[in-house]
Amino acid sequence: MGMGWDIVPAGNLMPVWSRANLPEVIERFGPDPYLLHEANPDGQLFVSDSGWMEMESPDRFGRCGALIVGVDTLGTSAVDEAVSLLDDRCMRARQRLCWLSVDIHNDWPGGGQWQRGEGHESDWVWMWTKQPACEPDPAWDLVELDDIADAEEINAFALPVNPLFEGNPGRGENLLWVGLRDDRGRLIGCITAHPNGAGKGHLAGLVVAPAHRRRGVARSMLAVISQRMIDRDGVCLLSAYAHNTGAIRAYEQVGYSVAHTFDFHFREPRFTG
Repeated sequence: MGMGWDIVPAGNLMPVWSRANLPEVIERFGPDPYLLHEANPDGQLFVSDSGWMEMESPDRFGRCGALIVGVDTLGTSAVDEAVSLLDDRCMRARQRLCWLSVDIHNDWPGGGQWQRGEGHESDWVWMWTKQPACEPDPAWDLVELDDIADAEEINAFALPVNPLFEGNPGRGENLLWVGLRDDRGRLIGCITAHPNGAGKGHLAGLVVAPAHRRRGVARSMLAVISQRMIDRDGVCLLSAYAHNTGAIRAYEQVGYSVAHTFDFHFREPRFTG
């Protein structure tokens, strides 16, 4: 269904949000690392006087999400107008807006149909690095895993340890898996990289068996897979739940920086089991 409009007016005022392509957003707001490395160059982007937003592609159920960043404080009305725009676009495409990530500089209360949550519905951070600040421990003989052939084994290891595991092996979509086996050949650690909307590696699925934590396993796997993605893309990216401060500190110690922290609002849970 065609959409012959790109703006949402605020009453009788000038439009709050207008459609823009990625180079225009970068030119207007500067080299934000998310825009440079994560945003889909063919995606739906919008700008206002004080910020920008990206609309995600729908999932197989027709559910969409969006991410809103205020370079200056947007204010509640601007975020409300953004939601109105997104709802309208989704309705015209027979989709529905279900998730909204709002940069913490913008204290949007949500309310109404919008909920706050935990687990997969937690607030989150986006991190990046161009140079890992560590080397893998030579004591660990890391191995490359196969996304298809090793999928069952990866899930059987990772899900009991972390029910929020988002490695998603078995689809043939991951760029690389790095793992570690014990002396009996059993997995005791794994991590993967997905291609993001820009085609660059975004880390996910980091799991270490509890008995092997605090021994440098995660640090070594991060060092290896980060360098492989940097060799490929010039950068390596990841997201983490904001409440997981220990993991965020660990990522910072191996060279990652937090570029954005988002409050997460939802109308429908992203994962329903």
